[in-house]
Amino acid sequence: MALLDMTPTVILVGVGGFGAVHLANIRRLRHVGRLTLTALVDPVFSGETPPDAPLFPSLRTAIETVGAPSVVVAAVPIPVHASVAAETLTAGCDLLLEKPPFARMDDFEALLELERQTGRVVQVGFQSLGSLAIDALTGADDPYSSFGAPIAVSATGTWKRDRAYWARSPWAGRRSLDGVSVVDGVATNPFAHAIATALRLAGMQDAADVESVELEMYRANAIEGDDTTSLRITSRRGPSVSAALTLCAAQNSEPVVDVEYEHDRIAFRYSMDEVTIDGDTGSERHFGRIDLLENILDHRAGDAPLRVPLASTGAFMRVVEAIRTADDPVRIEPQWIEWRGTGQEAHPVLKDVERWSGVAARTGALFSEVGAPWAFSGRRPVGAVFEGEVDSRRRRRPGRLRGR
Repeated sequence: MALLDMTPTVILVGVGGFGAVHLANIRRLRHVGRLTLTALVDPVFSGETPPDAPLFPSLRTAIETVGAPSVVVAAVPIPVHASVAAETLTAGCDLLLEKPPFARMDDFEALLELERQTGRVVQVGFQSLGSLAIDALTGADDPYSSFGAPIAVSATGTWKRDRAYWARSPWAGRRSLDGVSVVDGVATNPFAHAIATALRLAGMQDAADVESVELEMYRANAIEGDDTTSLRITSRRGPSVSAALTLCAAQNSEPVVDVEYEHDRIAFRYSMDEVTIDGDTGSERHFGRIDLLENILDHRAGDAPLRVPLASTGAFMRVVEAIRTADDPVRIEPQWIEWRGTGQEAHPVLKDVERWSGVAARTGALFSEVGAPWAFSGRRPVGAVFEGEVDSRRRRRPGRLRGR
C-alpha cells in the first residue's frame, strides 16, 4: 500500500565519500520541495559539519531524537550494510542502499525476508539502472526493441587506480576485515555497475536466473582482493554475460556494455547514458536518467515502480557470492607490470591489459582462454558453479562477435 507523504523525510547515513554526492542530490530535491532532511549520521566524520541538519553518531540516536524518517539513504562501508539495512527496515523506514548491496548471499536473503516481514522497500543504488536506455533496450515501445532478443552481452572496463585508492579506507581491497566479509574488488565495487547493467540487459535479475559463474581473478597491487578479473555468467534461459575488468590500465576509458543481436550490435556507455549501434557514431543516441531517490519517493506516493528493487539484484549477488567463495586472486608476476608515478600516486600498468580485456569480453572467454601472457593457466578457472559444469557448447567461440 502506498504511503502518501505530504513531505517525505530523509536521513542520510554516511556524509563523507560518496555520501557527499547523495547530500548534494538531497539538497536538490529539498530545494524543489520533494523532501525534508531531518538528520545526518556519521560516526567518524571529521570535516566541518554540513549545516543542513544535525549530525548524529548512529542511526539509532538520530531516530530517537528526530523520529523515524520516510526514507534512509545509506552510503556506508560494505561491512555495515547489513546492520544499517536491518535497523532501517525495523524502524519502519524505506531504504536507498548504496551498491554493492552486500558481501554475502546470506545477508541479501535475510534482508529480503525482513523486507517481506516489515512491508518496507529497499532500492539498491545502481544508478546506471535508472537510465532510460535500459527501457529502450528491454521494452516493447521503442524502436530499439526491434533488434529482437539479445544473443550475448559483455562488459568491458579498463581504469587505473593508484596506491591512494587502496589506502582510502581500512576495508578497501580486502576480502574480509576482522572476520567480516568485505569482498571489495574490481567487479564488486568500481565496476559493479558494469556487471549489474549487463545482467539486466541479459534478463538476469533474480538469483535463480543464474545457472553458473566462472571467473579468473588477478592482482597486481598489494591487496587481498582482485584488481583484474574476467567472468562468464551463464543464464538458465537467456544469453550469457561475459566481463573483463581491470584497475591496472594505462589510463581511464569509458566502460561499455555491448549487446549482440542477430543482425545488430549496440554499445551502451552506461555512465553517459549513450547507445551506439554497430560502432557508427552517427547512430549515437543519448538518454535521460531517473534519479533513484526521486524514484523511491514516487514509489511511496504510488506513482512509479521501483527501478532497482532489492530482489532484482539477486543475480548480481550470485556473482558476488562466487567471488567471495573463490580462491584468492592470483598474484601477477612483476615482469608483466610497469609502475608509473611515485608515492601514493603510483599505479600499476598491466601489459596490454586493454587489448586482452577487449578480446575476452567480445569472445565470452576468460583471460587464460584468450592467451593473455600474464594469465595463470596452470589451474582450472575458479568460481561457483551452481548446478553442474557449464556446457562448453554454449560458450561463444573467439571471433564470433563482430568488433565494435
